[in-house]
Amino acid sequence: MKMKTSMKSWALALATVAGIALPPGASSAGLIGDAVDLTWYFPDTSTVVGTSNVPVGAGVELSCPAGGPGVCAGFAAPATIDLDAYTITIDERGSPGYNVGSFNGFVFSSLDLTEGAIAGIALNTNISGLTLGNLSFDAHSVTINLAGLGGGNVGGSDYFTISLTPVPEPEIYVMLAAGLGMMGYVARRRKQRLAAA
Repeated sequence: MKMKTSMKSWALALATVAGIALPPGASSAGLIGDAVDLTWYFPDTSTVVGTSNVPVGAGVELSCPAGGPGVCAGFAAPATIDLDAYTITIDERGSPGYNVGSFNGFVFSSLDLTEGAIAGIALNTNISGLTLGNLSFDAHSVTINLAGLGGGNVGGSDYFTISLTPVPEPEIYVMLAAGLGMMGYVARRRKQRLAAA
């Protein structure tokens, strides 16, 4: 009975420490509330087509008419740009495709995730030929080169979604260490109890 009471006490203590270690608002994270810089370059990375600074919130951040202002200037068809906590989605309806050049694409910068740096990216798209090889990233930016791609979805839309993976928070390592320590303590107590019997 004493062992069960002791275990409950440890579990309660661990939960309390884990609750204290988590920063307030940790569940609402990512890019929400941030302002992201979008720049479209063509035909190379020194020629800017357009740029926009976009505050990230709920819903679509930019609805672009064809040839609109800022970063929308490069779209030949209406498009939407949507940023969420950990995703970037561009959907161009009736896209004729992206012209060939050494570079025709976007740089998303000032991606300041609340958890810190970007550790990895994933891609979901219907654009033929667009792969992770067309993307690069660093701690706070993502670059995508669409040169010569798209235009194959007549009557539909060309889209891509980039998912961002943040570097794990230090608090996760604290909770992991506490959990491993707890497991070690329990194993040691069990071993001592069996040796005494």
